[in-house]
Amino acid sequence: MSENLEAPNPFNQHQLESGDSLKFEGGFWDEPQAQQRNGSAYDEDNNNAYGSSNNNNAYDEESDKQNKPNAITNLFNNMKEKLKTDNNDNDNDNGAYDGDDGAYGDDSWIVDEASKPSKSEGKSSNLLTTNQISMTHEQLNKKEAYLDRREQQLLERKKRLAAVKHELNSTNIRRDNWPCTYYPITFHSIQQEIPPHARSHMKRMYTLVLMTFFCFILNTFAQLILYFTDVGTDSDILLAVLYLFCGVCGAWRLWYRQIYYGIRDRKTLKWWCFFIFFFAHIGFCIVMTIGIEGWGGAGIITMVDAFNSKKSFAGFFCLVCSCLWSINALGSCFYMKRSWILFKQRGGIEASQGALANAVAQHAAEQLV
Repeated sequence: MSENLEAPNPFNQHQLESGDSLKFEGGFWDEPQAQQRNGSAYDEDNNNAYGSSNNNNAYDEESDKQNKPNAITNLFNNMKEKLKTDNNDNDNDNGAYDGDDGAYGDDSWIVDEASKPSKSEGKSSNLLTTNQISMTHEQLNKKEAYLDRREQQLLERKKRLAAVKHELNSTNIRRDNWPCTYYPITFHSIQQEIPPHARSHMKRMYTLVLMTFFCFILNTFAQLILYFTDVGTDSDILLAVLYLFCGVCGAWRLWYRQIYYGIRDRKTLKWWCFFIFFFAHIGFCIVMTIGIEGWGGAGIITMVDAFNSKKSFAGFFCLVCSCLWSINALGSCFYMKRSWILFKQRGGIEASQGALANAVAQHAAEQLV
C-alpha cells in the first residue's frame, strides 16, 4: 500500500478549491479573526491533509500555544483603537491634541486663533513699521547735523578758553599800568606793542608828551603867581586851569595815542589823525610861547609885564614857562618831520592813496545805485 505522504502546499492556488483564495490582509495575524473567516486554507470544511483541527500534524501548533496572545497582534490592535478614538475626536471638532486624553495631555501651549493678527492687520503693522523706520532715519540725520554743529561750537569754545588760559598764565598780561600802578587808567607798553624799528621814535614822542604835561602844569602855576601878585587877570587864571585839564587829555588822546595806534596796528587813518592834531599842537605851543595877554599863557609878553611891574619872582616863572613852550614847539616840529619820514618809509602814502581810491569808488557806486 502506498500513501501519498506529500502534504498539499497551502500557498499553491491550483490545489485550492475554486471558491478558496489566499488573502493577505491587515488582520492576517489576528488569530481570532482568522478563525472566523471562511474559505481559507485552514478551515475545517476543506477536505485535505489539514482537514480536521483535531488531527495533529507538523504544521499545527499545540492548542495551549494557539490560545496565547501574540505581542505584534496586541500592538496592532492598540494602534487601531487609538486611530478609532482619534477619528471620533475629529468628528466632534476636537483637535488631535485637545482634551485630557490627547497625545500631549495639557493644552496650555495651544495659541488661540482669535489672538492671532489678521493679514490686514499684519500689513498695516508692516506699513507702520516702515514709516517709523523712515522717520527714525530723518531724525537721525537731523540729530547728526545738530551734533556736528555742536561739536564745532565746542571746539571753538575750547580754543578760546585755551587762548584765555595761555594769556592768564603768560607773564605778558595786558593790564592797565598807566599813569601809575596805584591808579591805572590804560595799558601802555612801548616795548611790548611797538615794532622794533619804531621804538626809539615812539620813546621820544612819549618824552615830548610828558614835557607837554609839564608845560601845562607850570603854565597854571605861573598864572596863579601872576594872579596873586596883581599882574594876571581872572580870565588868564581860568583859561590856564582849563588848559591844564583839557590840554593834558587832548595831548594824550588826540595825537600821542593816534601815532601809538598807527605804528602798532599799521592803520593809515590813525597816522593822518596824528598829523592833523599834532600840527594844531605845534600852533598852540607857539601861541603859549608868545604869551598873549588875556589868552592864559605865561609867555614872553607876560614875562615882560611882570618884570616891568617889578614882580621878579612871577617874571622868573614866566621866563621858565616860555622857554619850555618854545622847546616843546621846536621839538614838535622836529618830530613832526621824523614822523612823516617814518610814515613814508612804511608805505603810508601808497596805502592812503589806495584807501582813498576805494572810498571814492564806493561812494560813486552808492550814488549810481
